Amino acid sequence: MSEAPPAIDEPSSAGRDVAHGPAATWALLPVKRPGRSKSRLTVLDDAERELLARHLLEDRLAQLAVLRERGVLAGIALVSNAPAASGAAARWQALLIAEPEHREPAAVRHDGAEPRLNAALAAAARELERGGAERLLILPIDLPLVRGADIEHLLAAFDDVATSARVLVAEDRHGDGTNALVLQPPTAIAPAFGAGSARRHLAAAPPGAVTRYRDERLGLDLDDPDDLELVLERLRAGGRCAPGDGSRAARFLLERFSAGPLTGPADASAQALEVSR
Repeated sequence: MSEAPPAIDEPSSAGRDVAHGPAATWALLPVKRPGRSKSRLTVLDDAERELLARHLLEDRLAQLAVLRERGVLAGIALVSNAPAASGAAARWQALLIAEPEHREPAAVRHDGAEPRLNAALAAAARELERGGAERLLILPIDLPLVRGADIEHLLAAFDDVATSARVLVAEDRHGDGTNALVLQPPTAIAPAFGAGSARRHLAAAPPGAVTRYRDERLGLDLDDPDDLELVLERLRAGGRCAPGDGSRAARFLLERFSAGPLTGPADASAQALEVSR
């Protein structure tokens, strides 16, 4: 497969002040409790989904830790009350921001947005901005093909289309969800994750200050069995689309589905890996 560069729709350059150089960039990972899942990956049972989520989180934190060590990131934060998040944050020297507890079930708005998730992200963004963060990368964990270089390219693309109030929306492969959101300042717009979030994020940004970003690996998440089939196809093919030999999640998926077709428990309950789109 030939190497195709990410596709970027640039905002108008009229009147913009292009500022290059490192900003105090923080990565923020939302991590949901296993029981708050809406995933349709019923080919995996509850324990397998939880294990996959842990692998995905460790993979992402390992990548971000390298970028932090190289000065690309100033810090890493998790927003979560999930038990796995506390240990992971300690291992990778990440800041853990507690998600507010709610007694009522999580609700989804008629347009697909998830108010509880977005409120937690907004509160975390405010806290990080007060602490000195100048730029925020909100990044889900369920992107099994993404490499550290992909994240670095995303941030470099953001620098290349700098505007006074800046938003970059990395779309999923359908152009519907948001698989990464870059904000400068961190509170530039309110997070609006959930089904159809790409449209909401693009609409919320000031005119001329938003960039759409598309990349093959970054665009493929794990929302449903079709996504999983495509991920397995890419992993088995190797090459450009593989995440690298160090991916725990990739090894788990290849071993779990070594027989080929997707098979799994028919009565497995839905359980989220992390952030819904």
